[in-house]
Amino acid sequence: IEWKLENVATQLAKGDIGIVPIPTNIAKSPNKIITMMMLNIPIVASANLEYQKAIKNGENGFIAKNEKDWYKYLEKLILSYKLRSMMSKKARKTAIKNFSMEKIGKDWKMFLERIYNEKNRYRRGK
Repeated sequence: IEWKLENVATQLAKGDIGIVPIPTNIAKSPNKIITMMMLNIPIVASANLEYQKAIKNGENGFIAKNEKDWYKYLEKLILSYKLRSMMSKKARKTAIKNFSMEKIGKDWKMFLERIYNEKNRYRRGK
């Protein structure tokens, strides 16, 4: 599908499995997989470093390191509704826990408070 903000969620929601192949030596944001995870879509993704931070292989998605993995993991998901269902639920829980606006907002708030406190501590020390 074409990755446009206006249509991405609607188009992704039509699918049963998220397939995200990219070269492993390219730095890519995990936004695509996080979006799929939020939409309860089980994922098979390339072994990209950022993807591996979000996906626990075999638990909330699959990380394919080679062509054999791609076939193996896609076959498992295609043939097992139960596995797709279980994995998609775990993926959504992971996305909410680690990547939701609430979580990111809290992290930013803590970060900014720490900077503010450090700045004030530095000023008092002068």
